Amino acid sequence: MQLIASRILTVLVILIIFPEAACFSVPTTSPGSSKPTKSSDKTKSDQHAGRSNFYTYKSMKRMEIPALLYSTSSNAACKLLRRQLQTVPPSRPLSSMESSSCSASRTTNDTTQEEPRIAIVTGSNTGVGYETAKCLVLNHGYQVIIASRSPEKGMRACETINALVVGGGRGKAVWEGPLDLSDLDSVRSFATQIHENPKYKNIDVLINNAGVNSAGVTNSGATTRTAESALSKEPQLDAVFSTNFLGHFLLTNILLDQCERVVNLSSVMHHFPVYSSSDQEVDDIESVAFWRDKALTPPVEAPINNKKKKKAKRKTYGPSKLAALLFTSELQRRYGDKMLSIAVNPGAVYSDIWRNYSKIQQKLFRLLYLTPEQGCQTSVAAAVLDWNDDSEQTLYLQPYRLPPQRTSTTKKEARPPFPMLEMLGPYVGYRLTTPRLPRDGGVRASQSLFEVCEDLTQCQFPR
Repeated sequence: MQLIASRILTVLVILIIFPEAACFSVPTTSPGSSKPTKSSDKTKSDQHAGRSNFYTYKSMKRMEIPALLYSTSSNAACKLLRRQLQTVPPSRPLSSMESSSCSASRTTNDTTQEEPRIAIVTGSNTGVGYETAKCLVLNHGYQVIIASRSPEKGMRACETINALVVGGGRGKAVWEGPLDLSDLDSVRSFATQIHENPKYKNIDVLINNAGVNSAGVTNSGATTRTAESALSKEPQLDAVFSTNFLGHFLLTNILLDQCERVVNLSSVMHHFPVYSSSDQEVDDIESVAFWRDKALTPPVEAPINNKKKKKAKRKTYGPSKLAALLFTSELQRRYGDKMLSIAVNPGAVYSDIWRNYSKIQQKLFRLLYLTPEQGCQTSVAAAVLDWNDDSEQTLYLQPYRLPPQRTSTTKKEARPPFPMLEMLGPYVGYRLTTPRLPRDGGVRASQSLFEVCEDLTQCQFPR
């Protein structure tokens, strides 16, 4: 047993100190060249320019067991050392009911403000979105618009949250209509209704929270393809990418002039934008073709000689979360003088997003993952705290305690963490962390992403 334990510890140390040896990296195109830069052709400084290397979905699967071992050992160490959580202190005295229901709250001194602050939280009828909305209402006095696809579930969430508001509380959850982010017409209808309502001329924070994963879409019916379109020879909007990002892209565009702050939910999966190193599009993260491929499902091909063609594996969850990060970066670049944009990773959270997994898997997730109450901490901190962004670096919050981040050899800034350390780990509440972006900070990738999404949504972001 001692030998096995020592070998496991050795593997963990190697993974932390030499993360590049753990998996394939996804190279990006070199500046001024249309050909991708192969890993073998990189100089030593390029190989260690942390912002240029991405990882594959297959490499993420290889990190799962080491991440579990790291999480178990690091959590035990933090408990022994009695490390404190980083939470947002309350803005007003809380009753025992409020204190037990949510742990994050506002620090700014706005308790005398007559008009309630306005927030929109998408996907807020359940999971992390619900807990985020509840925290903003109970602990910060926000008027939160519950934006969800199901009117029944959305109105029920409003009733549940409002029932917790005690005497003197200014917060309130309100329902303004359904929002189906996989349906662009539904997004336009909801956003136009909010845009034209004089009550919401100023939106303090828009939290683009809603999301699905591949398993959730397959069985829940949350897909942009109808029975007729499933047989179409024309490409259709990818359900995961549309719900997680494209719908939020259009929603933000319509409400852009009213928003003071935008919070986009990313994920640790932004480190893993492609399936494997053998994919043809592996070198095209900064290209229009890459993002169009992720936003649209390929047309259905007719079988040849009564034999079905083997389908290529599509993993669009990771690209959708990288898109949210690039979106945040570009919004801050363009409108940082009048609006703040922040990306957050709620962590690995046990919520309804796993509802279509097996019961055994759900029990395992419940044991290992964060609760929705813990997962909402990064969103609440991003929404209510004052962030003085003096640098050009993208603001990104994640919930785990990380080892000290090394600095780049070419720039005096922290390098992004090795992804395994952000998959699971000792929960700390929220922590400002360097995200993984292309070498140029995501400028070219963002331009390609915006070109594709503006075309698909028929909207335009002013420059």
